[in-house]
Amino acid sequence: DDWYLSADKMDLDFAEDLGVARGAKLTFKGVSTPTLPWIDFPLSNARKSGLLPPTIGAQGKVGAEFLLPYYWNIAPNADATLTPRYMTLRGVQLLTETRYLDRFNNSMLRYEYLPQDHVLGSQRYAYAWTHGLNVPGVGIGLVNLNKVSDDAYFRELSGRLSLATQVYLPREGSFQYIPSPWWNVTTRVQRFQTLQDAVNPVTPPYERVPQILLTGQRYDVGGFDMA
Repeated sequence: DDWYLSADKMDLDFAEDLGVARGAKLTFKGVSTPTLPWIDFPLSNARKSGLLPPTIGAQGKVGAEFLLPYYWNIAPNADATLTPRYMTLRGVQLLTETRYLDRFNNSMLRYEYLPQDHVLGSQRYAYAWTHGLNVPGVGIGLVNLNKVSDDAYFRELSGRLSLATQVYLPREGSFQYIPSPWWNVTTRVQRFQTLQDAVNPVTPPYERVPQILLTGQRYDVGGFDMA
């Protein structure tokens, strides 16, 4: 098997959908964790609140780091992950991610907060909020907001290359009103936070404040297509 759990003692409560193991080891691809004095887990595919495996590593600009995520199963259609992050050079940071989904809405919010950067001596933060709205027969909406506290935030605090090289952070909202299959109206506002580098400055992009599009099309009307 790719993975398995072994334990000195294991109690399985199928009525509560809960397993409890003592003196347990989790083995994956032949590599085992240290013996865990106690661990609990769901017996089905249902989500369960609790601690997730920690991450230990090191980066040049943050030093050694330790992350311990906590998963919170808020509701069948909502959850959150709260991750304290300790960095030897920068201090303690909180990383959060919240998700929500229902028939018409799909939303995700990420927020990161460092109350005191030991190197800069100031607080630093970042957030990214995306929200999609889809109401059949009415229209489609989108909100995409992103912001960081300073130009060097991703370069100094992010461990992901895709974020460390990000320059333009969009702040936009749009709604497409679709009253019929033949025509629709789209309204959009779009701006950007441009992260500047003193060595390689970039030109800020144009903004849409606002943009309004009216689109209509009809096919095979008297032998003609109109758009």
